[in-house]
Amino acid sequence: FPSHDRRSSYFETHSKYEEWLLQNYIRNPALKDGYKFHLRVLVVVKKNPLEVYVATHKFYVKAEEKYKKDDWLNPRIHDTHYKHGKIETFPQSLPDEWSSKDGEKLDTKINHILKELLEDEKDFKAEWNAKNGFHIFGADIIFDKKKPYLLEFNKKTSLDGRAFYAEGIVRLIIDGIPEPYFTRIL
Repeated sequence: FPSHDRRSSYFETHSKYEEWLLQNYIRNPALKDGYKFHLRVLVVVKKNPLEVYVATHKFYVKAEEKYKKDDWLNPRIHDTHYKHGKIETFPQSLPDEWSSKDGEKLDTKINHILKELLEDEKDFKAEWNAKNGFHIFGADIIFDKKKPYLLEFNKKTSLDGRAFYAEGIVRLIIDGIPEPYFTRIL
């Protein structure tokens, strides 16, 4: 929102937004092919004992139009939930002006953020009431230049266009083999 007054009056008159959290806007986002993006990261959590795995391929989700530092009210530039027809994955394909060393370093940071988020989780309840019960989550990560931030952690995630991960999920849950699809972080 461009002004504090507009933000205050909007939330005061719309009671359904009482529990929203506003945060600073990232004005220098990392770009992929000129587009602002976030990464969708699949996370598999198993119980008995607790094990957490992060997907080795993180999916780009881009804005609809190329990024420019103006037109702040244009969601096609700033909203990173548009699904382009082409599926690209990180760190196999890197953001603009990033080196492979940057990709490796930031992939490690993403895993660290998710590990910190989940390492104290004691009350996880798997959707499947079985010995190998598990749940798949989708974490969204955005970058301010090269600094990762967790946008949200989604309980339900779509595997649309990501069907190749089905084999990896089955191998992980049934056979206990994460490679090459997942990395264990806990």
